[in-house]
Amino acid sequence: MSLVFYGHPESGHSYKVALALSMLEIPHEYRWVDVYAPRDQRAADFCAASPFGEIPILVVDGVPLAQSNAILLHLMRRTRRLGGETEARADQVQQCARDLPAASQGETTMSHSPAARGRARVRLLHPETPKLAATNPAQIR
Repeated sequence: MSLVFYGHPESGHSYKVALALSMLEIPHEYRWVDVYAPRDQRAADFCAASPFGEIPILVVDGVPLAQSNAILLHLMRRTRRLGGETEARADQVQQCARDLPAASQGETTMSHSPAARGRARVRLLHPETPKLAATNPAQIR
């Protein structure tokens, strides 16, 4: 399996994919993307893999995958680890991941102001947050 991972160290979404790749001990090639450069000045291989200029991108055997959660679900199912040990368990994890944005809606403040981002971060790290992700705790066991 040939993997090329396009990301940026200041991207939280890139970080979680990089962390999963590291935890799974999957060999890959990392390619840093200058997210501050105009899109037309970015590397041609990155532009070919990510026509909309988004990161992270994981290219698996020549096929680009976008969106960090989709990449994580792909890695989980492909390695049968991190929740993908069985197909039924993988389906449960995928359902929880799909329900997370709806469950947390209204619980966080999304804003471009640093103060508001700080408040959102605190709420996301609050111990009660995991309860928001699964309305039925039996689903995640």
